[in-house]
Amino acid sequence: MLLCRSGNTCHWNFQHWLRYICLASGHIFLSAVLVIFASLLVHGYTRRNYRYLLPWLFCNYVSLVLIVVWIVLICAIYAIALELQLVLFILVVCSVLLGIETYCVFVVKAFEDELRAGEPSRTSL
Repeated sequence: MLLCRSGNTCHWNFQHWLRYICLASGHIFLSAVLVIFASLLVHGYTRRNYRYLLPWLFCNYVSLVLIVVWIVLICAIYAIALELQLVLFILVVCSVLLGIETYCVFVVKAFEDELRAGEPSRTSL
């Protein structure tokens, strides 16, 4: 907590301020990267160019793998601690979120395949 009480006086505790700044700046950086990828996705849709879709697809493939690894690790930790109700809750919530993200990836991948099929091949010159 930033505000600590010692006796009747209050003072600011800046012991961990650098940690908060690093976490916030990392979050801002990752959010900016995701906004850029989403902008490329929209631009690729409007221009009908599949190459603009690839950064968003790659980012989501990586995030799907990381989310699955995270779910397995968290559920294993809580299962060892015999918190089975919490494990079930985590599995239900994360499976819904994972399903939504997987559906979005499949839709964009199908659109990318459709755009690739409509592009003339370079070998037919």
